[in-house]
Amino acid sequence: IEVVDGMVDIYTFWIEEFGVDGFRIDTTKHVNMEFWQVFGPEIMAAADAAGIGHFFAFGEVFDQQFGPRFMSEFSTTGQLQSTIDFGFQLAARDFASVGGATDNLRDFFAADDYYTDADSNAYAMPTFVGNHDMGRIGYFLQRVDQPGAGDDELLARSILAQALMFFARGQPVIYYGDEQGFVGDGGDKLARQDMFANAVPEYEDDDLIGSDATTSDDNFDETHPIYVALAEYSAGYQQHQALRSGAQIQRVSGGEAGIYAFSRIDREERVEYVVAFNNSETEQTANVPTYYNEGTVFGYLIGTGGGPATVNAAGELPVTVPPLSFVIYYAPEPVAANDSAPGIAITTLSDGEQVELAVENLDGHDVLQRIEVGAELDVDIFAEVTFAVSVDGGDYVPIGTDDNAPYRVFFDASEVLGSSLSFKAIVDDMQGNLNAAKVEGVVATEEAPPPPGSEATYAVIHYFREDGDYGDHTTGDFNDFWGAHFWGDIDEVIEWTDPKPFLGEDDYGRFAWVKLLPGASNVGFIVHKGDVKDGTDADRFVDPSQTPEIWLRNDDATIYTS
Repeated sequence: IEVVDGMVDIYTFWIEEFGVDGFRIDTTKHVNMEFWQVFGPEIMAAADAAGIGHFFAFGEVFDQQFGPRFMSEFSTTGQLQSTIDFGFQLAARDFASVGGATDNLRDFFAADDYYTDADSNAYAMPTFVGNHDMGRIGYFLQRVDQPGAGDDELLARSILAQALMFFARGQPVIYYGDEQGFVGDGGDKLARQDMFANAVPEYEDDDLIGSDATTSDDNFDETHPIYVALAEYSAGYQQHQALRSGAQIQRVSGGEAGIYAFSRIDREERVEYVVAFNNSETEQTANVPTYYNEGTVFGYLIGTGGGPATVNAAGELPVTVPPLSFVIYYAPEPVAANDSAPGIAITTLSDGEQVELAVENLDGHDVLQRIEVGAELDVDIFAEVTFAVSVDGGDYVPIGTDDNAPYRVFFDASEVLGSSLSFKAIVDDMQGNLNAAKVEGVVATEEAPPPPGSEATYAVIHYFREDGDYGDHTTGDFNDFWGAHFWGDIDEVIEWTDPKPFLGEDDYGRFAWVKLLPGASNVGFIVHKGDVKDGTDADRFVDPSQTPEIWLRNDDATIYTS
């Protein structure tokens, strides 16, 4: 209590004395949840008392393994306003730098519902494509994902990543120097170049993207193509409310590189914007579903090429997107009014259902699984669904509003286990029409813990190389990169010639993970590059029921447990 009260006093002093607008709270995940449950509301109250209505405090939860189930705990259970979206960096890199399937973005954004509660959601999360922890987007492009690409391709991919950051949900954060094509040498210590002329040896060999300048020059070039693009995106972002905070509605994706499209609609303006990205190296076309009738002409706003486009008989907007580029269109008028509210049903729960919730260990935190409360509409219209819960017959209390399908929230029932829960879902078409559905008598209980030795779901190997060279996994040749070969109690088939590359990056170095069989107690592994083994020629083993996460160093046979 003394620690919490002391930290609240310190932050409150800064708010009252200096009128600060907000805080980026470092290493949030390393502090117990009970601290944040007091700290977050207290500093919000201090800011409110000081008249700082725009105050914003967000936590740094560095995680790219467990995803929204874990990261969302800090803004839902933990009651912080938001957290930095490290997951977006991984998804944006996969899309723009690697050229992954566009369904990957669809699946990433679909998990946003984990962040939805009564006072926050994923739209508040600061998004980025590179920073001092991960390394720069230019580093991933040039040194890891596209090492053989020319400058024109690297420039296009960098701009594509930044455009996705600006026009997808969230609050875009530009890492200084990215607008000058900075590359760096990865990791947290080698992504911090000066923008003025310097002679730091680690950076002097950098080949800046989109520029003939070097780090030995001043880099404040307002004509740099990335700078020019970001200035245009910033202007569009500021001028169009829908592109800042409008509902993001999934439209088009597929199982390979190509067009990924979504709509953005502001709840007050109700004008649809269609945003379509192409991460393939060829021109692509798609018919993007809209809420408009045949013949409606959408205007062209921002992107590469393009002009007005007309909705077809199926209510779809035909778009053509050049390679590694994007386009944004906007409708000429608001979405048409509805005569009545749509029908709605809660589809994930039923009356009297008994729900057993498991406890998961996520990055050292024991987290109780939440109840998925989902609803479906009987027609596809622009609408919001607000969810509420009643405990043991008490008043209904809002637990979150979702503005796009699938409509759902994940309710934390840890404080009401064994109680009779009623859930209500209210649809609002933002035009005065409401409808509701509910389920009653739902009872949540904690699932009995599994027997010792069966709790771990994944085993994780952290690996540090002093030379910082983990190789290039994009070639597909196991002779070109350091990877981990696993066997034993694993739920995957891993061949010697197809090891797990060390793709994740953290403060220690890189990491790889493998899915475990239930009750796993013996997993063997070898770190190797081709037929060259690192650390030792002998097979090594871990018991993931005791040590599901280990740390290794190159040329060191020791298995470190922290």
